Amino acid sequence: MKIRIEGVGGVNKGAELMLVAAIDEIYRRIENPTIVYCDFNKKSPLRRIISYFVFKYILRKNSKAPFDEIRSVKRLLKTLPLTSYNSKMEVDLILDAGGFQFSDQFDNDMRNSKSQITRLNRAKEQGTKIVFLPQAFGPFRSKISLDIIHKIYECSDLIMAREEVSANHLKNALDNISKIKVFPDFTNLVEGKIDNDLQMDLNGKICLIPNMKMISHTEEGDGKRYVDFFVVLMKMLYRSKEPFYLLNHEGSADLKLCNLFRQKSKIRNIPIINIQDSKKVKAVIGSAKLVISSRYHGVASALSQGIPVYATSWSHKYDLLYNDYGIENGVIDYSDKDASLEIIETALSEESLTKYQKKLVDVIPSLKRQSRLMWDEVFSLI
Repeated sequence: MKIRIEGVGGVNKGAELMLVAAIDEIYRRIENPTIVYCDFNKKSPLRRIISYFVFKYILRKNSKAPFDEIRSVKRLLKTLPLTSYNSKMEVDLILDAGGFQFSDQFDNDMRNSKSQITRLNRAKEQGTKIVFLPQAFGPFRSKISLDIIHKIYECSDLIMAREEVSANHLKNALDNISKIKVFPDFTNLVEGKIDNDLQMDLNGKICLIPNMKMISHTEEGDGKRYVDFFVVLMKMLYRSKEPFYLLNHEGSADLKLCNLFRQKSKIRNIPIINIQDSKKVKAVIGSAKLVISSRYHGVASALSQGIPVYATSWSHKYDLLYNDYGIENGVIDYSDKDASLEIIETALSEESLTKYQKKLVDVIPSLKRQSRLMWDEVFSLI
């Protein structure tokens, strides 16, 4: 059986975790599959290199994003059981795990989406089943977003929203909703891969995970408040003698943010952890005492392993993830630094950590069961 996985990459470890989750499940259910990896929305290597110099010398300085993409794709093809894409290759199933790609919050362009829709329609004509794995959708207010989601719906066999808000955005945008189902984040089934030396060094420390989208995808002024909050948080932890580190969950943009936080806090000896393997990233998060994350899958990896976590948010998807785990007030208001710091200080007590962990332990089996049911739905189509 040939299966193509779309919409995921290796720069963002959350996206890679979705890719790994899909690969793991395919191998659990199908004997000797051929898994085709592709990232159609990215430019060719030559165009990426040209883009790099345009970004670096004309638009923004020190951009490494195009090179990050090339390196990540090469690494995934080298380290995972994947076959690179052949445009003539017919497949039995397409799994799209693209995350938050269909929304007014992204710069959707009908011209850029046209090739994706054309490709999916061609696959559909060949008898391929097309599934959108649980992800966030919407809102769809612009004409472009509405056009795209209507065309995506027409060619798909199953679209799964990660929570009810996304499902409602889809239902409000579409006339027919028979293909829409709701399942939680499916990376909860992925087991972290232990790196003994790293785990020994980081075990029981506080893990801080920044996200450049907290600056690029928020209102004017919020970005500065976000940076100020993280710097104050780091100073508070340092004064309290709580060991912590910064974890780069993405690529060069988040690494730049990690360095900025360290520079502004003037705490020079704080480690910045860069790990390429998404399973090792998950294992590191799973060894933390407490996590403060601005990355969605940083939060998801903590919750699914029973690790207390608080988040800063740029999207509704964070609040709804906490709802799945029965955690109230998981998203903190970073614009109110004093209140947020008080929440984190209180959370560090042994009593609070134990109480939080117990809530997670009680609900994790149910959510994993839902993810297995989700895969049952997917493979019932073929």
